[in-house]
Amino acid sequence: MLNDVVSKQIPYFLNSGITLNTYIEPDLPLIDASPEYLEQVFLHILNNANDFTSSGGQVDIYAFDEEDNLHKIISDTGLELMIIQLRTSL
Repeated sequence: MLNDVVSKQIPYFLNSGITLNTYIEPDLPLIDASPEYLEQVFLHILNNANDFTSSGGQVDIYAFDEEDNLHKIISDTGLELMIIQLRTSL
């Protein structure tokens, strides 16, 4: 499912000049959750990463299974976290 969400977002990242890297292990275990809800969550995170990452930046997506724990990590070179940290420190 994550691959499908990422595939739909590739044109938006390309248009923004942002590199989208994916490191998704094959055959990840299924989780007991609403696919529609998870898709919305991932779309929101990716849209946010696209909105707050400057052209020339990058977004990395990792999904892997480790010791029976499924990990999905999305990181970006955007400014949003710095803005939030600045607002909370004022």
